[in-house]
Amino acid sequence: IGRIAFPLYAFMLAEGLHKTHDRWNYILRLALIWAVIFLTEFVFSFVNPEMMAKVSAQAFTDLLCYALFITLLESKGGFKLLSLLPFGYVILSYVADVMENLEALDGTFVPYWTNYFPLWVRSGYTLFGFVLFLGFYYVAPLVKKIVTSEEKKRELNLGDDFETTPTYQSLLNLTSCSVLVVVTVIFWALSYLWPAGDTIFWLNPQTYALLAGLILFCYNGKRGYHAKWFTYANYLYYPVHIALLALIFFLSLGQF
Repeated sequence: IGRIAFPLYAFMLAEGLHKTHDRWNYILRLALIWAVIFLTEFVFSFVNPEMMAKVSAQAFTDLLCYALFITLLESKGGFKLLSLLPFGYVILSYVADVMENLEALDGTFVPYWTNYFPLWVRSGYTLFGFVLFLGFYYVAPLVKKIVTSEEKKRELNLGDDFETTPTYQSLLNLTSCSVLVVVTVIFWALSYLWPAGDTIFWLNPQTYALLAGLILFCYNGKRGYHAKWFTYANYLYYPVHIALLALIFFLSLGQF
């Protein structure tokens, strides 16, 4: 079930960045949730380092890096270069994971610096998540560019208000589902060619992410129910469920 979640997070992040009126405010909210989780994990890492290899909020590190990358990349002037920082963080996480996987597979020496870059600090989905997010993010401008030609609008029976039509939304959804399938299959295939490069899943469980396509295809492009209590409940869900998982591990290891 958890494998279905990340593609939905990545998809809604892409949607949020396209539709928000204030990207930096959007990123600030994301960063605040990440900070709460990160500080909690920092404390837990001293209590039980082994547990932190199993219970972590790496997905929020991923989402924050992706949001910063796109926002900085699309900024004006020299700020574009700052997009290399979140991108570099993702790559550094990937390299650290690969080195540790090489050690597990064939005993290759792991550089000492990885000890100062523990698993729970890293980007969790590394290149897979980054490429998946970029695919979702660029679906909308790509599809819009294709269908804005008069020939295509006539062929698809789209008027000037085509962006509000169910046909257009279905086309966006279908393209997003295709991105999910293609990226997952490519990384799944690469994991067989180079097992050390499979840094996230030992791939078979991750193929369940394809089930997220069934949910993506039903998306209507509109904001759903968003009463205040429900909004805050959604903000709290991720850190609370991480805390509950940590509590379960503590109990199972006899820490209490």
